[in-house]
Amino acid sequence: MIKWIFLAIFIFGAFASNKKKNNNNSMVKISTKTLNDAKRNEEKEYIKLVVNAFRNNDEKSIKIITEGNDENETALHLAAHMGFKELVKMLLNIFTEDEKLIDFVMKEDINNITALHLASYKGNEDILELLLNALTKDQEKLIEYVMKEDDNNNTALHLASDKGHEKILKLLFNVFSGEEKKDQLIEFVMKGNDKNITALHLASYSGHEKIVKLLLNAFSEKEKVKLIEYVMKEDNRQITALHIASYNGYEEIAKSLLNIFGKNEQKKK
Repeated sequence: MIKWIFLAIFIFGAFASNKKKNNNNSMVKISTKTLNDAKRNEEKEYIKLVVNAFRNNDEKSIKIITEGNDENETALHLAAHMGFKELVKMLLNIFTEDEKLIDFVMKEDINNITALHLASYKGNEDILELLLNALTKDQEKLIEYVMKEDDNNNTALHLASDKGHEKILKLLFNVFSGEEKKDQLIEFVMKGNDKNITALHLASYSGHEKIVKLLLNAFSEKEKVKLIEYVMKEDNRQITALHIASYNGYEEIAKSLLNIFGKNEQKKK
């Protein structure tokens, strides 16, 4: 009994830290109370507790780990946020039934944030791969997971684009590989958040040239009309990505945006 009380205190105490202000100059903020000041050596102690908890596949201990705290943040949220790769592996290996594993991976906190949002925001590539691989047996659920929006309608793509995590974008795009998923990829890329801000707006604002090119290259020649629509997409203030790049003096990004138009199209637009 004492062991379970100690485990519960550790887990819920770890999540109780207040969120810190994000001091960078990004357009999008992720609202979460997930632990921000944990030290790397805490992972080892956490792993010991998880090993002890699951040694006998005890249902009570599994419930403690997976149900989450009062913010609905599970141990997986914490591990994804902090970059605890080995802990993520252990947590994903708990479940022998695919359905239970999928439910656990797809859990959202009270702000509709998933572990995938957190891994994308922090640029934790290895963890993001583990999360995606956990759902590969169910492609519909995998795509649903990748396209999930938080309470500000930001997807993992919004967060990664804002932060300039190039490898994260490539991993997310790989989920949509194959011609049969092309329409879903375009839908994913073109998504606006609650302010109609797209990943392209965010990358342009933060000056991430490579991210801008990746987003534009998601469209094939056959989707040229959609690509032009994307570049000309306005947020709620009627601002386009080109407005943002021009205002901030990002010449190369502005060139990339303008280059999608042919000479005749440039004159017309």
